[in-house]
Amino acid sequence: MKKVTTLSLIVLSLFFSSCVSEDELEKQRKPKLIVKVKNTWIDNTAPSEKVANATVLVYESLLDLKNNFNVIAEGTTDNEGEVEVTNNVRFDQKYYIDVTKECSNNYLSIDFGFEELYTVTPKDSNDRELSTLRLSVYETGTIKITNKSMDNYYVKILGNNVGVIVRNETKIINYLPTSNAFNTSFVLINESTGEEYDTTSFKSVCGEVKEYVIE
Repeated sequence: MKKVTTLSLIVLSLFFSSCVSEDELEKQRKPKLIVKVKNTWIDNTAPSEKVANATVLVYESLLDLKNNFNVIAEGTTDNEGEVEVTNNVRFDQKYYIDVTKECSNNYLSIDFGFEELYTVTPKDSNDRELSTLRLSVYETGTIKITNKSMDNYYVKILGNNVGVIVRNETKIINYLPTSNAFNTSFVLINESTGEEYDTTSFKSVCGEVKEYVIE
């Protein structure tokens, strides 16, 4: 009788163990995306740091992200700079990720089309890395440029022409990285002569609007 009882307990234990395993497997198969955020220094003067308490917004299109419309899910990074999102997430659907914390954000990647740095597509796999996006945020600020010269100036950032400041016009540039190393990537070109304007003093500051004049 004792042997039968022991056998029954073993069978019962195996049954529950099997159920737990299936539950865990089902949980693993649930669509999810993982975002890991670091604060990266453009000039590499310091190692990257994990960013806790960053706000992560998830969109289904780049247009929605840029218009701040139709957020399908959101979360906040933990002390490891990580957040796992499961609400409204589907396998094999590309998602667009917006991350902010105070004056730091990932808008540099978004504005200049580095899609692999702000999109993630969850996969039906036990390998979490296949559903993980690792991204960098940069400290940014705003600059206001007034053109008081007689010439028009092209504005180039990272080699991309982002606009023209015509004479007597003021242009506001948001989310410009504060790193000194980024200054070489911000250029003003005289439309008439093709010469670069000296922008050495043009610096953005976290959470501030700095004003500069082209003379």
